Amino acid sequence: MQFNFRQYRGEGINHEDQTFIGRFKVAPVAKIQAFNYRYTATLGDGNLVHEEAGLIGQNENGQWILVSQMDELPCVVTHGLVNHSAQEWKFAYRGQGSMAGFNSELVFLFSGDEFKLVHRWDMGQPASDKSWCHLIPLD
Repeated sequence: MQFNFRQYRGEGINHEDQTFIGRFKVAPVAKIQAFNYRYTATLGDGNLVHEEAGLIGQNENGQWILVSQMDELPCVVTHGLVNHSAQEWKFAYRGQGSMAGFNSELVFLFSGDEFKLVHRWDMGQPASDKSWCHLIPLD
């Protein structure tokens, strides 16, 4: 996985069918192939409706993971890579413990320097598309 720019912005639709402005900021972590990121979604009236921060990189077994904290969730969750190609990286989480039943997928769909970030999730059922944002580089 590689991000060629540090800041992205775009429009998306959330699970309540509201249009929002998404901002995705990413920075490489020195000396390892990993990225810190921050993603926000803001409605046209300025209301922040989603905020998350995370780290994308390889764990001690060389497996790609995405560790995130989303403002809607009570804890940090680790999504493991389940599928990837030059155009798509899909990370999935299956809830355990206090998060039992929660299923989530974060999918990056790359097209040149742009990408679409899709969040699929559900409770007690397979994850389904809930929101997406088409992100275009700013710098």
